[in-house]
Amino acid sequence: MKTAFISFALSFLLSLPALSQHQEKLLFAGYELEPYYFKDSHSPHIQGAIYELIQQICRRERLECEFIIAPYKTVLQKIEEGQVHAAGPFIQSNTIERHAYFSDKIFSTGYSFFGLQKNIAGIKTYDELFGLGVGVLAPSSTSTSLEKFASILGRKIQIIPEQDLHLSLKKASEDIYPLTYANRDVAKAWVARHKSPLHEVVGLGENVDFRMVLSKKSTSPELFARIQKQINLLKKENTLQKIAGKFHLQLSGELQAKNMESETITR
Repeated sequence: MKTAFISFALSFLLSLPALSQHQEKLLFAGYELEPYYFKDSHSPHIQGAIYELIQQICRRERLECEFIIAPYKTVLQKIEEGQVHAAGPFIQSNTIERHAYFSDKIFSTGYSFFGLQKNIAGIKTYDELFGLGVGVLAPSSTSTSLEKFASILGRKIQIIPEQDLHLSLKKASEDIYPLTYANRDVAKAWVARHKSPLHEVVGLGENVDFRMVLSKKSTSPELFARIQKQINLLKKENTLQKIAGKFHLQLSGELQAKNMESETITR
């Protein structure tokens, strides 16, 4: 009897390492979008606020995580086909929501017009945009936002589509066209990195929120719920606030709160 028990115990203990090898995996895809998810020339490693957020989630949930960078359209396709488990950042859209679970809002961001000082000096309202050429990454959520303003202004903005966001910023810096319309955090990071003379047109544009998504084909509602729970815990523990601060970003809700506080002080 004693010998049989010892044999059973040894068999059980020997099986533990094999079980630990079957760690749950999470393949995350992002597109080049500094300061959210990017590589730079000084390091072969992926960096950014979204990257650090996912790293935290993987550590807490004991997930074996792998990260890739791909073009925006490729990332969307991978989510749709279930080739990756998660991706981001994205703003909420009905098109993506057909194929993916959206997390709650994470980072508050937005789209703004940028140009040389001489080109933006007289722009205070949307009316001053009449007749101006505006470069924008297209198709993208940014170009969709710009199209809304173009419709309101009777199509009197000349929209210049570009396949690369950085090219649009570069052309506006070189005065090839007066303005570019871009994610304000991404544009500011590019301006700082390249010491560009571009300035933001303050007060015009659109505020949006970034989220992450999980593919409905390759992940379960249970895993989505676990990840959402960790995002909320990271925010509650101020870890997410520290990540946002490191990359000069704002969490969703902070911008609205600051605007309300400013209005209260003004009154």
